[in-house]
Amino acid sequence: MSAYAQLASQSKINFDIEALRGFAAIFVVWHHITVFGYLLDPTYVLDYPLFYGPSGHFCVLIFFVLSGYVIGLSTKKPLTWATSGEYLKKRLVRLYPIFLITLAFTLLVNPRIFGAETILGNLALLQGGVVANINPPGWSLNFEMLYYVFFIVVSMFQLRPLWVIAGALALGLANYALYGTLHTPIISSYCYGLIFWIIGLLVSQLLAKAAPDKASYQVLLSCLLFILCSEQYNVLGTLMRTYVHVSFPAYISWDQQAVEIYDLSSLPLALLIVLVFIGKYIPYRLLLLKGLFLFSALPKLGYVVLHAYRGDLDWSLYSLPTLFLAASLLCLFVRSSWLERLGQLIVQRGIGLGALSYAVYLVHFPLIMLFSRIHAFSGTATTFTVRIVLLFVLTIGISYWLEKVLQPRIKDFFFPALARPQQA
Repeated sequence: MSAYAQLASQSKINFDIEALRGFAAIFVVWHHITVFGYLLDPTYVLDYPLFYGPSGHFCVLIFFVLSGYVIGLSTKKPLTWATSGEYLKKRLVRLYPIFLITLAFTLLVNPRIFGAETILGNLALLQGGVVANINPPGWSLNFEMLYYVFFIVVSMFQLRPLWVIAGALALGLANYALYGTLHTPIISSYCYGLIFWIIGLLVSQLLAKAAPDKASYQVLLSCLLFILCSEQYNVLGTLMRTYVHVSFPAYISWDQQAVEIYDLSSLPLALLIVLVFIGKYIPYRLLLLKGLFLFSALPKLGYVVLHAYRGDLDWSLYSLPTLFLAASLLCLFVRSSWLERLGQLIVQRGIGLGALSYAVYLVHFPLIMLFSRIHAFSGTATTFTVRIVLLFVLTIGISYWLEKVLQPRIKDFFFPALARPQQA
């Protein structure tokens, strides 16, 4: 038995979930390096196919599912007016200190000047929804806090998750239909994101008594690789954008429609990937995973093969994702001791990142902004590579201090009864 397996047997921590959270955070960093490539090195941008990043947005949707799942696990008894305050205090103590520090850091390195109203709105976690967002990844915290507060209602009144999901979808569509009158696209965005969050909550309830059933490491690796090509190889997304026309006007800012109805096409993938990493018994789980991956990928793969044969394929868009897809399907369909060892090596490297993932998610972007203001040693592939290495070193180092040094002290200050006993 490996050291991780022994530790997992003695701990309540799900290390596979930690690994998924850690890799998802790193994929968001990767996404921002490429999407905002001009920031990391102001005078150099990579060419395709190297200038490719996975869908950071899909990773955030996975975070929503995980968040609902974890809240469901940690809040087994229905909340009351007496206990809801303590519940919110725990969530704020977990999220706010690191958010506050990274917000202050972003204000220091961002050349843009923000007004007092915007800064106060961000301090109140209203960024994106009510005021402009200062630290771009912070938009999702506005969603998270709204869902944490809404969970009090769900828990106190024992609302059925499926009814909440149906209500959120209906409200999102109704708000779209009334856009000409209300002009509130953010309401639909909140509703569609809530569906992901409540799905995670529902999973925690349905699998509360399920027996452990850990997936093999090569299956976990297959899921991670599929995340890397999920944007290009999701036929449901293509179908929805082709046949479902319910998008808000293009001139509306991204923050106001951060989660669109089209994102629901990613819900089956996000849900099943989370279910695999949860490691609970689900009948035909592996068969469902294989079927969903093939259903999502094969039609788009046919498109790629056809246009590659014709000579008019946009290789910049499909070259690396197709390699990730091939590797994902190889890990999923070919049983191999070598692939299992490789999967174990990679997945276990993500466990430590999982404990730092929240800080990584928030601190990396102001660091990218800081690099954008440094014009020395810039403009070549070498400088770009060095900057990427430094970005990751600084991101991991600062995140470690925030999560492993500062955050435990803050938690012990606000919850002294839970403080760890001192060693004699």
